[in-house]
Parts: sequence; C-alpha cells; structure tokens
Amino acid sequence: MRYSTLKLILAAVACLSVIAVAQIPTIRITTQNNQEPTVSGGGMFGGAQTMNYVKITNFELYDQNNPRNNLTLTPEPAPSESDSIRVRGNSTAGQNKKPYRIKFDKKQGLFGKEKAKSWVLIANYYDYTLCLNASALELGKAVGLEFTNTYEFVDVYINNNYKGIYMLTEQIQAGAGRVNIEAGKDKGWLIEMDYHDLEADQVGFDAPSPYQNMKKVRVREPELGGCDRNPRVNCSINNDTVKFVQTEVNAMFSAVNSGNYSTMDLESWAKYVLVQQFMDNFDFNSKTQTGALPGSNYAYKDAGGKIKAGPLWDFDLAAGVQDPGFMMQNWPRHYVNYTEPIRPKNTFYQKMWSDPNFICHFKKAWTDNKSKFSAVTGTMDNIANKVKGSAQANFAAYTDGMAFGDTRPNSEATYTAEVAKLKSWWTSRVTWFDTEVNKLTTSVTNCNTVVTPSSSSTNTQSSSSNSSSSSGTVNTTPLICNLTNSGTTGVVNTPIVPANIFTVYCGTAPVATSTLTWQANLTPTSVGNFNITVNRAADASTCPGTTATCTVQILATAPSSSSTPSSSSIGSGFVCALTNASTIGTVGTAIIPQNVFTTYCNGRSTSNVTWPTTNLTPQSTEQPFTITVTRPQSAQDCQGLTATCTLPMSAGQTPIMLPKIASNNAIMVIKNGVELQTKNSARIEVYNLRGKLEKTMNFASGVYSVSLSDMPKGMYIVKVSFGSEKRILQLPVR
Repeated sequence: MRYSTLKLILAAVACLSVIAVAQIPTIRITTQNNQEPTVSGGGMFGGAQTMNYVKITNFELYDQNNPRNNLTLTPEPAPSESDSIRVRGNSTAGQNKKPYRIKFDKKQGLFGKEKAKSWVLIANYYDYTLCLNASALELGKAVGLEFTNTYEFVDVYINNNYKGIYMLTEQIQAGAGRVNIEAGKDKGWLIEMDYHDLEADQVGFDAPSPYQNMKKVRVREPELGGCDRNPRVNCSINNDTVKFVQTEVNAMFSAVNSGNYSTMDLESWAKYVLVQQFMDNFDFNSKTQTGALPGSNYAYKDAGGKIKAGPLWDFDLAAGVQDPGFMMQNWPRHYVNYTEPIRPKNTFYQKMWSDPNFICHFKKAWTDNKSKFSAVTGTMDNIANKVKGSAQANFAAYTDGMAFGDTRPNSEATYTAEVAKLKSWWTSRVTWFDTEVNKLTTSVTNCNTVVTPSSSSTNTQSSSSNSSSSSGTVNTTPLICNLTNSGTTGVVNTPIVPANIFTVYCGTAPVATSTLTWQANLTPTSVGNFNITVNRAADASTCPGTTATCTVQILATAPSSSSTPSSSSIGSGFVCALTNASTIGTVGTAIIPQNVFTTYCNGRSTSNVTWPTTNLTPQSTEQPFTITVTRPQSAQDCQGLTATCTLPMSAGQTPIMLPKIASNNAIMVIKNGVELQTKNSARIEVYNLRGKLEKTMNFASGVYSVSLSDMPKGMYIVKVSFGSEKRILQLPVR
C-alpha cells in the first residue's frame, strides 16, 4: 500500500515537473543519404541564389503537450514530387542557422492548420528574442490584415543534428488557409517586391518608371508549375501568365503615380504600412539601400477584387536596428532608437502618404488598435515562457556568433533579459508613435471621402485645408519633407543647412521657407541617417502647426569633388558620364553600370534608362571600355536616344598564387590586401563604405595574395564567399 502510494506521489511529482518545464514541440527530419540542404550564390549583398530540394526519408512531429498534433511520415523517395526540404530566404540563407521550406508530396495539416503541401521554418537568425516575427503577425491580426500567417515554435533536428528553435508558419501562396484568392491568368495574383536578385526558382520583372527603386517584382501566384524543381520548367518571363501579372502590376504602379487609387484597397495598404513603420522594420524600405529599397513587400489581388497589401513577412531586423553606415560593423544592433519617423522612406509608399485618404486610414487603424499594440508585450512574455527551456541550446547550436552587434544570450537568464529589452523598446515606441500620429491633422471619419488636392487646384484646396466642406469631406494634407536633390549627403560633424538641401510640401505644393522652423541641433555626429524636424507656422494658410521629418544620409567624409559633373559640363541631349571622374576599370572585373555612370537628359540626371546586361567585363587595357545605354521610348524627353559610356582601364593588381596547399577556408588582412586560402573555390566582393560594389574576383582552390593597392585610399568592406560559407571583414587601403 505504501509502495503504491509512493509510486503515485512520484508520478505526480514527475508530472508536475514536466508541466513546470514544458518543452516546445519537436520536428525531426531525416534526408536521403543524410544530405544537408545547402545554398549556393547570392546572400546579403545580392546575386542569384540556388537552393535545391533534398528528399526527406522520415518526418516526425512530436508535441508532448498535445499528442493530437503528432505526425510521422516515411515516404518512399521518388524521381520527383516526393517529400523534400530546401534552404530558403535571402541573407539568412548564407548563415549557419538557415531557414527552410518543406514541401510534402501530399497535403498535411500541421498543428491542426489548413492542409497544404508547403510549410516554412523561420530561423529568426538576427532576432535574439525570437519574438519579432510573431509580434508582427499579432499586429497584423489586430488591425485586420487579411491572410496573416499563424505560427508555432518548434525545436528542429535534421539528420539528428540540432538546428535550434524555429518558427513554423505557412508558405506565402494562394490557397485555403493561406492567401485565399482565385489565382490564375486573367484572374488573381500574388507578388513580392524585393531588392534582392531573383532566386533560381523565381520569375519576375523590373518595376516600371518612376518606381524602379521597387526593384524586382516576383510573381508568387499564379504558381508556375515546375519552376521550383530541378531542372526548372515553365519559368520564362515570356510566359503568358507572367505577362498578365506584369500588365496588372504596371497598372498598379501607374495608378499610384497618378494618385488614382480606385483599383486599390487603400485601407489595407495603410494598415500594412502602419505595422511596418511602427515596428521600424529595417527591411521595409531597406535602410541599407540608396532609395530605401523594399525587402519582402507583398501585394495581391483576387479575381474581380481590388489590390491589397500583404501578407506581412520578415521582421527579424525590426525594433530600432540602426543604419550600419559603413557596412556591418557591430551590426545589427536592435533597440538603438525608438523615434524612427512614422512616414515611410520609399517613393512608392511616400506617394501614398501624400494622399489624405491613406493618412485617414493610417491614423484610424492606430487610434482603433493602440491598446492592442501595447498588449503585444504580453505575447512576448508568452513566447519567452514557451521557448526559454530551449534558448540556451538554440544559441549554442551555431558557432558564427550569429549577429555581430547584439550580445548573444548564453543562458535562460540572459535570454529573458533580451526579451525585457524588446519590451522596453516596444513600450517607448507606443508612447512616441502615438504622439506622432496625433500630429496628423486629417480627420478619421469618412476616410474614403477625403479630398486629394490636384496639381491644378492646389492653391484653392489648400486655402481651406483645415475646414470641413458641406459634404463632410476634409481638405487637410500632410506636411512632407524631401531632399531637393535625391543624391545629397552630409558629412559627420559638419552642420546641415536644411533650407539649402530640403524642400517642404503641404501635400503636393511647396511651402515658403519663411513659414518653417527647423530643429536647433543641425550637426550630425555619426554616420547613417540624420533626421531633422521641421515645423510649419501655426498661422500658415496651409498645414498650420504641422510637423515633418527630413532625412539625409551622413557620410564619414565628403564625396570627391570630381563626382557628379555639373549640368554646364554635360550639355544638352542624352549623355552618359562617369559619376566619379577618377573611376577606372580593371581587366577581368565586371562592372555594374549604374554604380559607375550617371546619365543625363538635357543636363539633368535621370535613372530612367536601360543598361546592358551582358558583356560588362573589360578584357583589355589597350583602349577604354565602352557600353551603350538607352533612354526608353516611354520617357518624357530624350525618348529612344542612346549614349556611349566610357570607362578608362587599368591592368589592376593580379592576385599572386602562393606555393601552399589550402587545408581549409580562411582569409586574413595583409597590407593593402588579403591573403586568401580556399579548399574548393571562393569569390571576393569589395564594397566601399556606402555599399557600392567596387570589385569582384573569383578563385579556384589554392592560396593567394590579393592586393587591392590599385584602389583609391580608404576603408573597404570585403565579403568572401566559400560556397554557402560567408566571411565579412574591413580592410584599409593606404
């Protein structure tokens, strides 16, 4: 009797112990021949990536807290269409902790979710709290964004190797439980806008003028069957389905450019931008890219419906990550700043921001849901309590130190402290954001009836911008600040004269500088984005008492005086000139034309041109290297003209192969260069401190002394790729 009672007591204690340290579910994957999913090419700085599927021979989902979720699959490997896994993503694909996409042969309903073939394992590589992506999804649900993903945290093993804590979520694709639209030619579609190069299994096209800075538009739906398989089939940009989507998307860009949003659900776009801007998502209108290029921006249209924004994706670089300035030093660091402006930086979204209807929806979504934004700190606590038992193992699982700026947690206590930092930033962001939103003077009633001033009636509209008409519409427009010249930069410790570099608008109408007051501190002290606040006079006839934020990029030193020729030296017609007159080419090193040349139409610089995509590698120093650039027929001026771009040549410094055997992959800095050791092959990319690619070199197996003494004096960032393994270091050239 006593023995039985003791057993019951011990069983109860054991049960309570399990409850106290309840673990997250586990996913174990075994691949054919224990093959590791890998990636080649591409990465943080671009370039096409190839990620081939590896066949799964065993898949096991084990949830000790809810056995109904348990699932075991032992598929038979087949020539095609069997259960498989591959690496996915952009910059994180090149890191030790990689994200993955699982594709089942038959639809599976993981964790009781809608059955589907494709599922994603998010690494949360840059986010030590593991909470940011989940928090963004919670906000998406809070503001009512359609088709916001669900998520589950799991421990992942591949071939019995622990990979860490992952977030399992739905693949962004059309279907029930996903983006539930009718996708197909002449029906609905789903796109992604992203500055990274297309992956090998993606099809896309360039965004049209004047929104070239939206970069590549990827066709996610309709899905082109076989495009994600090896070999690829049905993946041509000339595919009729792709052409259909391109026509529809180009019409969307034209609508935004003209301010006619009749085909767009502006409320969904405002809510989408609200979540992105509140969370200060580094990859939304990417801070690392000139022109604030987008990363992971999605949009969709159902058959017969309006174009909507979403779903939300990719937030592990949110929460106050600073502009890295001269690339990657102590980066990323989260929670640096909770006062990032509420206005987006990319011109596509800025155009929407100039529409009072958009501002109305933006402000209303915040006002209606502010308490839900605040409540997300509770979600963070819930996530931390779930995963903290695996946190130490997660951060110990990879040897590259993960991200470079934040301090990596090494225990349950330090992980919990990291979550506390995020919660503190979040609370401060809510308070500050609320103050900024309340400065928007647009009424939040009758959002779809707010009048947008046209260029032909700006003065008439703005004269009554703060009064309501008899129909109940509001003529209020936001105060906007832009660089007068988009290429303008500042220099550390050099005072900014804002009236000389910025133009301030009330809606679409420039305002007089005499009615503006600029902030007192106008001297930047560090490299990166420098924000200046400007206030409109309270008695101004338009936008009275409103505030805007002006942003200029700050460099360590001033650009060379030889950069950007004056309009008088360019002359009339369509002309191509070196952006920096001291630039020279190197034999065997491919050039990126838009990084080397600037084109001009009648003395004014223009980026609306078509550059060649082939024959961009100089082969000889005997004569200058030339390429031809074309102005499109659709341009407003210089239509269809061509210009010749000329680059002086230098033989450069030829790498010296040393008489050594490469036993591993390594790189070290030497005077004005590097010593490279590669077992198989390597690629070196050299960037200046503004992120411009200056030189690319490829190497076979061996040990090399690589001199960069032919480059102008200064500091450079050297990125080395040994296949999927990446190294980044700084190099001074003196």
